[in-house]
Amino acid sequence: MKKWGVVCLLSGPVSTGSIVGVVIILLTLLLNKKSAVLAKIPSYLGLLASIIIFIISFEIRGFEGAAYGICAFTILIFTILSFYISIKISKVKKH
Repeated sequence: MKKWGVVCLLSGPVSTGSIVGVVIILLTLLLNKKSAVLAKIPSYLGLLASIIIFIISFEIRGFEGAAYGICAFTILIFTILSFYISIKISKVKKH
């Protein structure tokens, strides 16, 4: 019974961060058709948002602060993936 408490505690922030991350990746793929420089903007904004949310998580105590930290970490993972995608696609376009 205690396992479900941990699953419920993690599922909210991870799913919220995943939704934001998928939007970042979709914007990267959409803007990559326009320009390689524009494709990196969602990655930079995601990194900025992740850092801000992570700093806010230290201000909030308890489980809610931990949830903010987990959400920030999830967004950071998707941001790194989005930046990698934008670099890879821009290298393919040059060749």
